[in-house]
Amino acid sequence: IERFLPDIMSILTSVSQPTVMKIGCIRFINLLSYNENTRNSLLGFVDELIVIMKSGDAEVVCLAALAMANLGANIDYSELKLGPKKLDLFQEICHTFASSLEKSDYPPGSGHYYTPWKLCI
Repeated sequence: IERFLPDIMSILTSVSQPTVMKIGCIRFINLLSYNENTRNSLLGFVDELIVIMKSGDAEVVCLAALAMANLGANIDYSELKLGPKKLDLFQEICHTFASSLEKSDYPPGSGHYYTPWKLCI
């Protein structure tokens, strides 16, 4: 897994990469972050996830927020300085959870579906 991480970081930090590629990378980070054995190796992505969350791009903000939540036990959130964005991220996660319970995509029209059990992890 460690050998893929530089490529994942390269895609996340590249302006020229399409959003769909970044979504795939963030989902990869999310999946790995569920496992305590791989979680610490993902801490190098925290700064880039913060950049993504501050971007306001609805397609990736919620995924990045979920990744941060999954990595949360290892992050000092006082350093994030998200300011007013904190409420926006909380609302995004709430809307995502509500959509998962309704079995609808979020953001609406995006084709991204979440399951409640994964959001609760």
